Amino acid sequence: MKTRTAMMAALLPLLSSCSPHHTVDRPAAPVDVPDGFAQTAGDETDVVPDEAVLDEWWVAFGDPELNHLVDEALARNFQLGAAWARLEQAEAGVEAQASGFWPQISAQLDVARRRQVIVFGSLGVQEFENNALGISVPVSYELDLWNRVGHSVTAAGLDALATRDDVESLAVTVVANVVETWLNVVQQRASRRLLEEQLETNRVFLELVTLRFAHGLGTALDVYQQRQQVEATEAQLAQIEGGETVARHNLAVLVGRPPSAFLGEIGALPEPTTMPPLPPMPRAGVPGDLLLRRPDVRAAQRRVAAQDHRLGAAIADQYPTFRLSASVGVSSPNIENLLSSFVWSLAGSLLAPVLDGGRRAAEVRRNRAVLRERLQSFAQTLLTAMLEVENALAQERQLVVQTENLEEQLAAARATLLESRTRYGQGLSDYLPVLTALATVQRTEQSILAAQRSLLSQRVQLARALGGAWTTELDAPRLPLPREATEEDDEDEDEAADEETEG
Repeated sequence: MKTRTAMMAALLPLLSSCSPHHTVDRPAAPVDVPDGFAQTAGDETDVVPDEAVLDEWWVAFGDPELNHLVDEALARNFQLGAAWARLEQAEAGVEAQASGFWPQISAQLDVARRRQVIVFGSLGVQEFENNALGISVPVSYELDLWNRVGHSVTAAGLDALATRDDVESLAVTVVANVVETWLNVVQQRASRRLLEEQLETNRVFLELVTLRFAHGLGTALDVYQQRQQVEATEAQLAQIEGGETVARHNLAVLVGRPPSAFLGEIGALPEPTTMPPLPPMPRAGVPGDLLLRRPDVRAAQRRVAAQDHRLGAAIADQYPTFRLSASVGVSSPNIENLLSSFVWSLAGSLLAPVLDGGRRAAEVRRNRAVLRERLQSFAQTLLTAMLEVENALAQERQLVVQTENLEEQLAAARATLLESRTRYGQGLSDYLPVLTALATVQRTEQSILAAQRSLLSQRVQLARALGGAWTTELDAPRLPLPREATEEDDEDEDEAADEETEG
């Protein structure tokens, strides 16, 4: 008996791994992955020599406040917090599925009183009443012969890993949004500084044409045209101030604060009034690297593998199941003899499906269809990732050329302005060429600032599209549980509403 038991114990792990369905651990997407990105073919001279830029790429902007805002967003962003909570749910689901590997043990207490009536023919009717007391510990265990439980546990584990990838993917998006919004604030400040300088220039020109008009050297039209230029610049300044306020609101919400949190705070938002220099170009690598660097691509691949295991569980459900059950306890009609009445039972059952109306076969077909759907989604996710990288590289190249052209245009416009001013001062032309040249210079300066902002945005989008390893180091923050609103909270809300109304 001991030898047979030892042999069964040795065979159980082998039997539990005997699955009628072969799964693929790392499924490949049904899409041709090129050897390199088209926009980087033969051009690796302007990239950094290593992959360091992919980790915490926002640090390359060199602003401590930006680093602080990113850290605060990763810790306090509510969308990210909800994603962490979903991960906790998925991990608990894995533990629930893994319980199928263990025997199910319960404690049972039975208390009953029964009345029986027995008819003995001519002897009459006899009535019996008795008590029944019992305490037992039933145990049941299903042998996972076809790896049905194993497939289910593995699928749940892969789904949990995919959920972790979802958290990391959302973290990448949140960080990119924080940097973009921070750049919006910097751009608004840089635009305000530029417009203030242009407004001062326009006012100087207005004084000059007004003085020339007073001395009979100019016309009233010159004054009116330059005054219109001043008013237009002042209108642009008012619009810029509103844009900076909106950017501050958006940034506050991204870091889990009320929209008005950054209004009036000194040092809480970027101080620079010029656009930061362009960070180093990260090495794009090859499209196949996106399987390792992009959390959303990893998640799609893992969900394919998870569904493959669920298909294995559905196939295994078509095969017979073998269940062991046992029970030990005490049972007696009276409490005095309860502890001395030991009872036990041991049983095994084999259950094989014979007729289920096609339910199990339909479930297998459904899981196969879901597997094909997940595989197509995986391919689309990978294609989208490659598309985002290619587009970011292509648009950055175009913006670099555009910025260079704008710089040349600005140089030509400034030379035109100088020449037109000279001719106007010498009385060789009217004021219109000066006004046109001045407007061209100022418009080109604003276009260069916008192009610099777009170029920075493309670098942010490129870093986001390439992914990176920094997300794997993220830890879940401590998420709060619901609490009752207090009177202090109501007072704070009222004060905030009053302050907003006064503002």
